[in-house]
Amino acid sequence: SGLPSSGEWFFFSADATGRQYVGQSGAVSPISGGDALIMDSSTSAVYATNESTLLVDLASTGGGILKYWFKETGDENEPEDGVFLSDGVTEIQLQSHQHGPSVWTEYTIDLGQAASMGGMTLTNAMRIIFRQRDNYPVPTDGHLIDDISVFAPAPTNGQPSRPGIAAFDINNAINVNS
Repeated sequence: SGLPSSGEWFFFSADATGRQYVGQSGAVSPISGGDALIMDSSTSAVYATNESTLLVDLASTGGGILKYWFKETGDENEPEDGVFLSDGVTEIQLQSHQHGPSVWTEYTIDLGQAASMGGMTLTNAMRIIFRQRDNYPVPTDGHLIDDISVFAPAPTNGQPSRPGIAAFDINNAINVNS
């Protein structure tokens, strides 16, 4: 509940106990405060894999910069835990969330550079996938993510910065594409 209903976001749980919702656990995120996207299992001792996927056009901008805030609540380390980039055929890990921080931490990732290193061609339907797997509900396990932004890469020729490609403030359930 409270998740964006916009066509740019897709939410999937591979298991019946998988849960993605808007809520809080401990300290609120440092930028917007309040609620964050939470991914966990709704049932103790039952594994669930969750995916929150943002569909973005990186071809028209020549790449993008992903920024987001993340913390975990005692989540065990699973290879699925992290942020991934997919062109619909190939998937690469952008950032592992294994051994993730228990305090809010900001991550910044150059999507164009990551795609290039992964042998991917940028398309108008790239998928940024936030994935979590574990076996207990928050606050025992789980991931919290907030203030997700994707910006066009900064020009290298002294031109002004380009506008954002996508932004999502979980606290206010705002999903903006420009």
